[in-house]
Amino acid sequence: MTVGPHFKEANNFLWPFKLSAPLGGLKKKRNHYVEGGDAGNREDYINELLRRMN
Repeated sequence: MTVGPHFKEANNFLWPFKLSAPLGGLKKKRNHYVEGGDAGNREDYINELLRRMN
């Protein structure tokens, strides 16, 4: 889903909902997630990451 020509309006609406850094930080963020790091596609673990970032 994209907002296309309405990106600025959507971005301004979402601006107050900034997320902080995850509690406990990121471990091994230099490595991709499939290599045991924290960077990359989390797929099923995105909800856990968002909980840590609130």
